[in-house]
Amino acid sequence: MTMKKITAIILTLMLVLGLVTVQFAEEAAAPAEGAPATLITVENGEVKNGSIAAGNNVKTLNEGDVVKFGFKGDFDPMIVINFNEPVDTAEYPVLAFKVQRTGEDVEGQVFYNEPGSGAVAGKEKTFEWGETQEWQWIKVDLSDCGTVGYIRFDVFNKPNVETTGMIAAFGFFKTEADVDAFADSGAGKALGSDIGTGSVGEEIIKEEKSFYPLYDTKGTISTGWWFHPYAEGKTLSTSFEIPEWFDRIWIFAYASSTPCPVLLTVLDEHDDEVFSEEVTATGNAEFIVELGKALKPGYYTILIESVEVDDDLIDHIHFVLGSAPASEDVDVEFSNNGGNANDNTQEAPAIKLMICEPDPNYTEKPTATPKPTTAPTEIPTPVPTEAGDELAVTDAPDVTEGSQQGGKDNNSQSGEKDGKVNTGLIAGIVAGGVVIICVIIAIIAGIKKKSKKSN
Repeated sequence: MTMKKITAIILTLMLVLGLVTVQFAEEAAAPAEGAPATLITVENGEVKNGSIAAGNNVKTLNEGDVVKFGFKGDFDPMIVINFNEPVDTAEYPVLAFKVQRTGEDVEGQVFYNEPGSGAVAGKEKTFEWGETQEWQWIKVDLSDCGTVGYIRFDVFNKPNVETTGMIAAFGFFKTEADVDAFADSGAGKALGSDIGTGSVGEEIIKEEKSFYPLYDTKGTISTGWWFHPYAEGKTLSTSFEIPEWFDRIWIFAYASSTPCPVLLTVLDEHDDEVFSEEVTATGNAEFIVELGKALKPGYYTILIESVEVDDDLIDHIHFVLGSAPASEDVDVEFSNNGGNANDNTQEAPAIKLMICEPDPNYTEKPTATPKPTTAPTEIPTPVPTEAGDELAVTDAPDVTEGSQQGGKDNNSQSGEKDGKVNTGLIAGIVAGGVVIICVIIAIIAGIKKKSKKSN
């Protein structure tokens, strides 16, 4: 068999294998009969196929195969869900989630929208929790709600802050029967089997103790200062004084589901930049900015500024810094230099500082000794007394009457006076003469060498 035939056979086999692989991949991409179109799960504390993020008045803790949640307040608690793959609800209309909760039996809501959008009025569904405090599957009919990639999970209408819960999965199914069949399957039962040992309630207590709020936490966080339509040059700032060391900044924002970047800068009391970094907010949720160092107690300013983005993002992103009642304990100054505001905007930004241990390597800079602003006072010249034994301090000599003595003092430092010769001047003259003599000797020696060579 020739080399050309062998090459042709190999190429043919590779082509056939490629076609089979493509066909297999296309068949694998389609969900099996009764399976969810897309399913968000948790494995080893990592959310798969999407994201689950804490929103207003909710704390989440990812552990094992679950996302645990607890409440930090009873006003409008929410959890934001984003699917990596959006779903056409005309084909998969049933949203189902596997959850567990403690506490009383109350209702909840889900807001839905297309990818990149947030919660809006008119796009929500109410659901009831079952009486059990064991794992349960809740089903919500989203028939013909369009393409859905965003869910805001309003867990309870007004929960008790001692109530907690867990999330194991979110998915879209064709029918409720498909949900039941999946729930009874081995894969469905395995979801949420490892709940870990951590307590989200303890995490809330620990976190609240580490917060230094720049607003009155008893009030309600509402919408505040808008960076929309997104444009360069919009700046929001707040100034404050803190008696504690801090190393992180907690912020609550109503942002788009498409990640929205802003520039966050921290200035010290001298308006020197101590931190600046572009950070990203996603959804209606809190996020924490790590400063990477501990900042000492003092007076600071936090700036939040818009940044340049690609034109195709301008109409799809927005950033709204939450606002709240001003705190009496913190001097908050907020300037609105371009960010739009509405009637719900309150006095202070929804920002907390997270306190930390002092920096053990920090040393206070030494204070420089200020330069004198006036000329130093001259020390009077001591002169002999009448007795001639001791020196006494006298007044400075009069310019007219003591001109002879003053002239003597001055001229004694420069040359010759009253027959006295300056020794420094003499030494200089002698040194100059030695140099001249050396030069003359060198010239004579050169002339002699030249004459010898010529002979």
